[in-house]
Amino acid sequence: MAFRRVVSFFTDLLFPPRCLFCRAILPADSSGVCSECDGSLPCRPAGELFFPEGSVCSAPFFYEGHVRELIHRFKFRGKWALAKPMAGYLARAAEHLPPSDLVSWVPVSRARLRTRGYDQSKLLAQETAGLLWLPPVETLCKPRDVPTQNTLTDGASRRKNVSGAFRALPGAVEDRHVLLVDDVFTSGATLEECVRMLCEAGAASVRCAVFARTRQPTGAG
Repeated sequence: MAFRRVVSFFTDLLFPPRCLFCRAILPADSSGVCSECDGSLPCRPAGELFFPEGSVCSAPFFYEGHVRELIHRFKFRGKWALAKPMAGYLARAAEHLPPSDLVSWVPVSRARLRTRGYDQSKLLAQETAGLLWLPPVETLCKPRDVPTQNTLTDGASRRKNVSGAFRALPGAVEDRHVLLVDDVFTSGATLEECVRMLCEAGAASVRCAVFARTRQPTGAG
């Protein structure tokens, strides 16, 4: 035990714990989020749901500020280990949804996977599934690479861009309730296309959990 305490001391000295969101150095006994972020993060109201076409969705945060920066580190800067702490927030968001039989994810294309080296939504789904005691199941593939959605500015263009880009895997979802995980919800085009494909493949229902969504005017979905 004494040896472990020594190792822990030097580990904290060399690699001090940092806030998940702003990277500020934290005390060793902290919860992983600094007091400033804890009081200022763009949190969505607990339990508040929104309704992309054909589904219901929950998200713990709005896509702005430190939350946006965190997702960019995770998604574009190789910080794949962030999936584990991020999944804790997704699992709590999923508790406000009806029960599911499995957890799945919005996949990236093979070309994007080769470039990035990992599928960020798959990592989130696997970690979230473990917290919810559900199996992570691959239910979709993305055989066609398309321009990234953030290069398009309107909903119609985004929907056209992803139309036909995803396919449901045979036999993966028939008569099953699916929790579909993704990192960000913007216009909803990608998520809606995935939900449509899963429902056409026989899913009993598809409900969604995303880490963050863009802020919408009151009454918009």
